Amino acid sequence: MAKPLSLPLYERVSCKGIMIRRTLDVTVFCLLLSLLAYRLRSLSNQGFTWLLAFLCESWFAFLWLLNLSTRWNPVEYKTYPENLLPRSLGLPPIDMFVTTADPVLEPPLVTVNTVLSLLAVDYPAEKLACYVSDDGCSPLTFYSLVEASKFAKLWVPFCKKYSIQIRAPFQYFSAKSLPPVDGLSGFELEWKKMKDEYEHLCRKIEDAVHKLMLGPHSTEYAVFKNIERDNHPSIVKVIFENKEDHSSCLPHLVYVSREKRPNHPHHFKAGAMNVLQTRVSGVMTNAPFMLNVDCDMFASNPKIILHAVCLLVGVDDEQECAFVQCPQIFYDALKDDPFGNRMTVPFTIFVGGMAGIQGPPYAGTGCFHRRKAIYGLPPNHDFDIKDCKILEERFGKSTEFSESVAEILFGSGEKHFPCDISSITGSACRVANCSYENNTCWGIEVGLTYGSVTEDVLTGLRIHTMGWKSVLLMPSPPAFMGCAPPGGPVSMTQMKRWGTGLLEVLFSKHSPILSAFSTKLHFRQALAYLQIVMWASRSIPQFCYNMLSAYCITTNSQFLPKVITIALSCIRTIDAEQMPCLLRFLLLSATQVNVRRIISQIREHLKFLSVPNTHTLQKNKLKGKLLVDNTEASILDALRSSLQFKSILCQEILKELNGLEKPRDHKIIDIWLLVLLYTNGESMRKSIEKVFKKKVIEGCIQEVMLDQCIYGNKELAKEYFLSLLSLSEYLLACKEQKARDFGIYMYTLLFEEFADTYSRQEVLGALVTHVGSGVKSEVSSALQVMASLATKHAQELIPLSSHINGILDYLEGLTVENLHKVYEVFSHMALLARSSSDCFGSSIANELLIIVQKQHHPAIGQVSHPDLKYKKMGLIGILKIVSCLGDASNVTLSSPFQKSNTEEALELLETSLESCKQLCLSLIFFYDELTAILESRTLHTVIVDWIGKHVGEFESIFLSDLDGGQLPSRNSYCGLEGELWMNLDGEISPICLNILPLASSSQSACLQFLPANFHLLSAVERLTNQGSLGGIDALLGCPLLLPSSKYYSEAEWLSLTGKQKQIISLCLYYAVNWLRELLNAFCTQVAGRFEFTSQSTKEDITLKLLKRLRNLVFLESLLNHSIRMCPVVLPQLHLQVEHCGSTLINQPNHVGNMEKKNEPKMTHECTSPNKRKHKKIAKTSTPGTDGKLHQPTLMDVLRKAGVETSQEMTNEVSSKERTSASVDRQSHVFNESVLIEVSPPAQALESQKFRFRPLLLECFSILTFSKNHDSCCSDPVAELPLYLYLIHDLHCKLDYFAAPGKQCSSRSLSSVAFTRMTLDEFLSKIRPLFPSLKRNLDIAFCSLKEGNETCQEHWNIQSAAAHNPDIINLVPSKSSISTMVYKEVLHSFSKFFLEQMLNLPEVQRNKSVLSDLLEAFQPNETLDAGASDVQPCPSPGTIEYSYLGACSFVESILHAACSFSFILASEALFTLESAVTSVLNVVDKLEGDDVNIQSRFNQILPFLRGKLGSSAQKLLKHKWDDENLENGWKNKGEIVQKILRIHLEYTESTADLLDELACTILPQVSCTTMAEDEDYGYPTLCSATFLSWYHVLFEVNLTVLDKLVKEVVHLEKCRPGFQPENVHTHLIKMQKNVNVVVALVNMCRTYDKVTLHAMAVKYGGKFIDSFLKAFDFLQVHFQMHNEVIILLVKELQKATRTIQTLCSEAKGLKQTAITGKIPATKRSLERFLFRVKALLHTTSSGCTFWMGNLKHKDLRGQVVSSQAYVDDRNDSIDQDPEDVDPPVIVATASGNSETD
Repeated sequence: MAKPLSLPLYERVSCKGIMIRRTLDVTVFCLLLSLLAYRLRSLSNQGFTWLLAFLCESWFAFLWLLNLSTRWNPVEYKTYPENLLPRSLGLPPIDMFVTTADPVLEPPLVTVNTVLSLLAVDYPAEKLACYVSDDGCSPLTFYSLVEASKFAKLWVPFCKKYSIQIRAPFQYFSAKSLPPVDGLSGFELEWKKMKDEYEHLCRKIEDAVHKLMLGPHSTEYAVFKNIERDNHPSIVKVIFENKEDHSSCLPHLVYVSREKRPNHPHHFKAGAMNVLQTRVSGVMTNAPFMLNVDCDMFASNPKIILHAVCLLVGVDDEQECAFVQCPQIFYDALKDDPFGNRMTVPFTIFVGGMAGIQGPPYAGTGCFHRRKAIYGLPPNHDFDIKDCKILEERFGKSTEFSESVAEILFGSGEKHFPCDISSITGSACRVANCSYENNTCWGIEVGLTYGSVTEDVLTGLRIHTMGWKSVLLMPSPPAFMGCAPPGGPVSMTQMKRWGTGLLEVLFSKHSPILSAFSTKLHFRQALAYLQIVMWASRSIPQFCYNMLSAYCITTNSQFLPKVITIALSCIRTIDAEQMPCLLRFLLLSATQVNVRRIISQIREHLKFLSVPNTHTLQKNKLKGKLLVDNTEASILDALRSSLQFKSILCQEILKELNGLEKPRDHKIIDIWLLVLLYTNGESMRKSIEKVFKKKVIEGCIQEVMLDQCIYGNKELAKEYFLSLLSLSEYLLACKEQKARDFGIYMYTLLFEEFADTYSRQEVLGALVTHVGSGVKSEVSSALQVMASLATKHAQELIPLSSHINGILDYLEGLTVENLHKVYEVFSHMALLARSSSDCFGSSIANELLIIVQKQHHPAIGQVSHPDLKYKKMGLIGILKIVSCLGDASNVTLSSPFQKSNTEEALELLETSLESCKQLCLSLIFFYDELTAILESRTLHTVIVDWIGKHVGEFESIFLSDLDGGQLPSRNSYCGLEGELWMNLDGEISPICLNILPLASSSQSACLQFLPANFHLLSAVERLTNQGSLGGIDALLGCPLLLPSSKYYSEAEWLSLTGKQKQIISLCLYYAVNWLRELLNAFCTQVAGRFEFTSQSTKEDITLKLLKRLRNLVFLESLLNHSIRMCPVVLPQLHLQVEHCGSTLINQPNHVGNMEKKNEPKMTHECTSPNKRKHKKIAKTSTPGTDGKLHQPTLMDVLRKAGVETSQEMTNEVSSKERTSASVDRQSHVFNESVLIEVSPPAQALESQKFRFRPLLLECFSILTFSKNHDSCCSDPVAELPLYLYLIHDLHCKLDYFAAPGKQCSSRSLSSVAFTRMTLDEFLSKIRPLFPSLKRNLDIAFCSLKEGNETCQEHWNIQSAAAHNPDIINLVPSKSSISTMVYKEVLHSFSKFFLEQMLNLPEVQRNKSVLSDLLEAFQPNETLDAGASDVQPCPSPGTIEYSYLGACSFVESILHAACSFSFILASEALFTLESAVTSVLNVVDKLEGDDVNIQSRFNQILPFLRGKLGSSAQKLLKHKWDDENLENGWKNKGEIVQKILRIHLEYTESTADLLDELACTILPQVSCTTMAEDEDYGYPTLCSATFLSWYHVLFEVNLTVLDKLVKEVVHLEKCRPGFQPENVHTHLIKMQKNVNVVVALVNMCRTYDKVTLHAMAVKYGGKFIDSFLKAFDFLQVHFQMHNEVIILLVKELQKATRTIQTLCSEAKGLKQTAITGKIPATKRSLERFLFRVKALLHTTSSGCTFWMGNLKHKDLRGQVVSSQAYVDDRNDSIDQDPEDVDPPVIVATASGNSETD
């Protein structure tokens, strides 16, 4: 049999039903997660309530997860105190502590009962000591304890004698009946006696409380005299001492009140416990275990100490039990516990779960502590006892207490109490002093922890973090029972204190979140503590969740799933057959609340159609297997019918689609929804069309999506064919290129998919209608569709030809490009028809040929006056047919009854050539078109031979033989001597070009088609010689026979007649164009287009090309000067092609309007072979420059008679002063040097540049050539005139690709070949030029900075090497040429940015071109210094790094240019703006996979914007010298405006800067004499630029207001009634705008200038219009912000008054510049008046507002006499509000009062 001592003292058992509880907990958590997933999935379709519910439920799920972790393995401890009794002699001492603080809130009688219950527990009395801590230092408490000790001498033996269970007297005697009697007659007597004694005790204590009767004034109460609660010394009184050390006596009873001082922290209960529980008890009794209870919690289980000791001493390792916590149970809680005071759930479930981890937390009462753990040492910790300093530093400087600590830490733990504890009260008082804890570890590592009012939780957490564990003790009956708070306020106060303390723990360094990773706290224990310390924070989501129901009822919303929600969740899983019914139910159940959600869910889950595989699709089409599912048709029908009866659905669909911005957010169902809406009603079609176009332009609706809708589903889509066709018509008529491209695709798709005759007839009919619209972009797109269909489906179009022939009715209005498309359509059909065996196809071909020949043949119409317009149309048609018939790939078998294709083609060529010989322009057009055909198609050899035979006549017409490089004879041509110019081949040259002989003869018209003829000749030569021009290479170096160079001297020029001067100018003109065509032809030999020539040949050609370019610059300079001295209308050498909707003849600044209307005809002799002499050609009336026929006029007759008319001069010279002007010009013809430069359009030659032959893109390869020739110096500037010539031409070509809709200049018109080039092709060809442009820019810029003139000898040597005539007064100007190079390169750089980023539909498409451009314009130095402000700095090689480098380069030249030129610095600024603008467009267009690039661009964008703004500010504030301004500030207003706009747009706060400029800077200028030397901080602000500043400030202020109004309106729609602080912010911004407009308008009072007044009236009215758009916003928020709004309106009234005065004065003075703007402005003022009246009247604010009649007054305030009133009684009302402001209440104001 086992020994009794071996029996266990406790048992750790798991709770019953743990698996069931775990299953339920996990199930609940899974349900919470599913609820959250449902909320999250539906979150985008719900409102605020759904989001709030999701957040609250997320918090609840998190708390449940913490709860699940804590409750996973709950345990219970079962103790066996009976096994402890046999070893009662070895029971450990126990110190018991009772704490009280306030005798009012905690009555002494309550404390007495708690003490009596502890004194009477079943435990040896000699091993117990009871300490009472009185933190209130109340003598009542001490008196009560003294009296209670007397009663205890009776009560304790009574309880132990009769084994009383409840040993708190008040609870024991509160029973209404006597306790059961055990049969002893003495019990009842003792019970009554004990009750009487207790009642006597109660009376004494109550009397003492009410009467302050404390008994005899003994020394025991002397210490309580004259003390304050918060200011008293330490008091330690031994009330009862068990000196006999016998168990039959009472335990020790000690009263303790610690020292308190006002300026010393006392740390509340934690401080009292550290004094009492640890230090005082350690000095006096030093028990190894301690029990602490609150004064209102008595011991209800007399054996509780035995149960606790079983756990404290029964563990094998002390680590397992640092303290034993008993639950708090209350005896007087309210019924049903409405305030949760019982805390049943936390202790029975939650704390029980913690017991299975690391133990329960310390609850502050009912807890047995191990003193060693309280001392702050980890379990099983070895401590060096010899080191006393450590003890003193840790526990304080007390020898007695240090000894007690050492005894606990290193002794046996069984020390007996001292025989006389009264003798050591002095030591106890010393350790109870308030200064004892200074410089110790108390409250940090020792004792209870400070830092929170919930010191119990914090202390328990610290003990657990050291590795200790704790035990939960739940005996039966309960260990302790306490008093619950009596009501709500007390409970709320207590919970508030708990919540505050727990939050202090959460955010302290002891937070369980941190402790879980840095201490020995178990992770699950940390989660449990986290749930405890977050106890207070859960009230917020609980409150919000509880309020959701009330909120939803009030707002008619919901946060719980409804039937609609369930139905929406079924969309993904429902059978296809049931889908239509479900959709009808959902759509018909839509309300204002749920309609958005329904539409979103349908869009998200209704996949509808998917795109089939292309190969499978074609295979199924052939087999006829691709059928439409009836289910899909039913779905469409359900959607259509529902949308037809629910207008709210239609509006919501459009709103939903408008809100989508990213292409990835759009689905196929979106197209079907738009089509269904479009089909349903007429009223919404315009809105749907706008949405559809917007989505197409933004790239949201793409071609692949349309394919998925229609491909293979034509039966389904056939019902909506007309709607799709209507949308196609709308898109094709749009001005946006991207919309038209999508319309083209839709037309093509509809024609291909709907193969029935009706559908195709409708498609073709719609296209013909587009052609007849006359809108060139629309016509071009429609013809592009037709050409595409003719190429792919010519066979299907032949039966439908009658529907296409309608295009021929509109041929007269078509451009050349569109004519090509028309004839391409018919040519494809005709060619296919010729090969067809049926008669129908042959009739089509014949009909087409007849149509073309009728329009082309000269016998039709006016024979003597053929119309160039119709001839051009016929030529295009003939040559298009020739290209089809003569194509080498089109081989057809000819029959004896039918001509072959080549025979037909040759016959057409012969016919067209004969008709073209009558008119030069038509022949030029014929040659150019034929050249384009040769370069784009491979023609039959027979046709090529015919063309070669014809161009072989070139030599006989235009060339002459030379003898040893010299003319065989010197002849005179109209009195002019000839001279060979520019002979590059020298003596070996066998031929020369006869320009002067032909120009001076009647055959001068032949020179018009010389360049076109040579263009065709070079094309034939390349075609027949595999790209080589070796057969005609002699033409590159052959000389030109031109008038002698001596005529360019002053004396010789004055001796010439007008006709001779005209001949000289024409010779130069033809020579220039000849050289242009030479460059066009031979640049192909070295530009890499043809790889056939040797390196030596390339070098020779390159050298000659450079010389020819120098010849070209030289000749154009002479020609420019000659035309300026003697105006001549130059003949046109190529037929222009219209571009951008502007024809050549309609350009007002063209000299073409002055061109002679009698262009000479050419006889057959002119072009016949072997005839050098030509007959004189009679001049008759011919088509004018507009292509139409004209009758001879009086001017024509005068020209025939040889009279020179005024129309032959430029617009600047009138007929009246022509003679004197010409004499004046001739007096200084060559006195001044001619500048070798390509000048701006101000020069005479530039206005006629459109007549020249264009340079092809291959010529720009000259820019990349290196100099291989010697020079006298290394001056790179000497080559700039050559490069400037090419750069200027490149700039002109860039203008051709200007954004659609902009007015094109004359140089935007180009040749046929150039117009057929796309932007992509153009950019790909000029990409190699970017480094050359940068190099030339550097050269020009360095030249401008140095300011030195170029080497004259260098120019002369190079000019002589090019064999230019020696004309002394032709010199280059270094500064002007460098300036022009600088401007042209920067202009081109800007245009590259604009064309790249603004016109291209996709940025990525030409990303390589953009990268090359940016790489070319990188700074010469590293970028590190410039990009240091960008964090993180982009990596080298990325496009954003290249952007930074390019912008840094432009910025550097801008800063350098500030030292010598305002114009050049501003050009650099505008280029920098283009670069920043392109970055903005990149950011807007990049999306999807480019999100990372977009984010990197967003990092550099603020930096670039700041640089641009600071650069603009620098230009405005720079002190410009007169030398740097180039003629002062005159004519620089537009530049200043652009700079100021940039400064305002890219500053940090546009509104603040506007306010400063308009209210501070500008008034100073307007009120002074505006001297040039006064800059007011801005030197660019002066009298010459004042109006520019004024204009810009008005416009930018209006723009800022418009943006603000849009923002306000948008916010009101999205968030009605948004935050008041936001409203106030917007009102302040609006106030700044009003201040600006008031300041600007009031300047009119001191600045008397009509232009200024006109701007004030115009922009003032516009400002009022914009301001009125925000009036609804003002009215909504008037009640809360009435003062600000009234001030706003009153301030604006100052401007309206001045505007009204300006209008009145302008009418009186008849200032038409202002009167035209008055009606609109007056309407705005009247609307403003009525809105202000309505605002003040409806709000009933009773505010005063100045009102007055709209009388006509001048700026001085005087009434205009014609508008003066008869009755002057109202004059007082009309006084200026600035002088008199009589208050008038709006509610009582007369109806005719108006605001000024």
